[in-house]
Amino acid sequence: MEINGYQIHRRIGVGATSEVLAATRLDNGHKVALKRFNPIIAHDPDMRRRLELEAETLEGLLHPNIVALKGVFQDGDTWGLELEMVDGVSLPEWQQNHPTQLLEPRLWILAQIAQALAAAHTQGIIHRDLKPENVLVADVGVVKLTDFGLARTLTRATITRSGVLLGSLAFMPPEVLRLEDASARSDIYSFGVIAYQLLTGALPYDAESPQGIIKQIGENNIVPPQQKTPQLSNRMNALLLSCLEKDPQSRPASAWHIQAELMQELLESGLIKLAPLLVVTPLSSLALSEALSLKHQSLVKECETATTNAQRIPALNALRTLFPDSEALPVLMGTLTQAPVEKKSRRGLIVLLLLLLIGATTYVLWPERTETPAPTPTTAPAVITPPVVAPVAVVKPVVEKPVAKKIIPMGFIRFEVPDDIKIVVDGTEVPKSSLGRWRVAPGTHRLRMLREGYSPIEGEVHVKENDVSVVRIGEAP
Repeated sequence: MEINGYQIHRRIGVGATSEVLAATRLDNGHKVALKRFNPIIAHDPDMRRRLELEAETLEGLLHPNIVALKGVFQDGDTWGLELEMVDGVSLPEWQQNHPTQLLEPRLWILAQIAQALAAAHTQGIIHRDLKPENVLVADVGVVKLTDFGLARTLTRATITRSGVLLGSLAFMPPEVLRLEDASARSDIYSFGVIAYQLLTGALPYDAESPQGIIKQIGENNIVPPQQKTPQLSNRMNALLLSCLEKDPQSRPASAWHIQAELMQELLESGLIKLAPLLVVTPLSSLALSEALSLKHQSLVKECETATTNAQRIPALNALRTLFPDSEALPVLMGTLTQAPVEKKSRRGLIVLLLLLLIGATTYVLWPERTETPAPTPTTAPAVITPPVVAPVAVVKPVVEKPVAKKIIPMGFIRFEVPDDIKIVVDGTEVPKSSLGRWRVAPGTHRLRMLREGYSPIEGEVHVKENDVSVVRIGEAP
């Protein structure tokens, strides 16, 4: 089958508004993917505008984790987009073909999705239809984000019809369900749903009807992912829950923050070098064997070096899940049960000693109180008063120690932005002369960037003491 200069091989997928075809260009032999608009609704001006907007959006998105737009083609009464061909599968298909319970390859996929979102958000573009079917995993292990058909720039007026919800319900944030404008943090919520499903095997909301899903999303009653996947670290558990916050302002400030957390988790796992190999289809048995061996060693070491049960339990859960036959498991489980017993016995011994001490004191003092009752009230104030006064005299200088607080280690922010951008930090405009080194207290600061003719960009920047945090506008770092 041929259409206007393309040899069609097969249909890759089909949706309500378009179909995707695998094709080869007849002029140069390049493999491409054709996204052809449904001819039944091709004459709908709103739908046509959506496709034109997708083409306009994709032209400016050049990133290794985003499917590239090659051009536009006409096919009789309808038309469509020529896209980069990705030899691979969608994320749901990948998950079915990679049943291993190792979390590292899944974290690697999520890190690449976050990087793609961060690149799009840097250019003022939001996806608005983020779901597993729009995430492609190439056979070589590279993740590609596709289908910006519902995307729009942050400064562009929405083209969604009033009262019509575009997107997939289970992945829609509460503010979109309320028919409010989507933002970059709306994409972060959808990312959180994808991450929750990828790491636990279930959606955060489980209802049999659309009304039930909408109600649950509105109530935001989410089972912590760590309850479904006990080997999930505390850091990842907190990250997923923050992405799924009902209030957009409570979610991570940017996709860069999410990507940094995921990469830190991978670095600490010790499997970051093997993670890309574990994503490849078909899965390399050699890479998996090496990864499992390293994972077993690291979990055993983590259990042995843990000083508290709070540190030991996640590692033990991962060990029990991945290596139920491990010879080290019974010994390590024994260390878990001993810790509370020791604490309990020590606590009991201390209580017993205190009771004995109180009893002995009562036995010694009781005869004096019965034989000479009169001196008791006069003696008591004389004995009690010094302890009451002394603490006041000691505590007072500690409370009145504002001088030490004035000498606070400071941090700095360096802004690498075009000259026409105005920077406001915590409500104070930063002078142009101070953009290279703006002095602030350590912590998180509210950031607002203003450019004439554009909507303001708001976010947060975290500053460590005696350190310089860099804020850039331009190419993604």
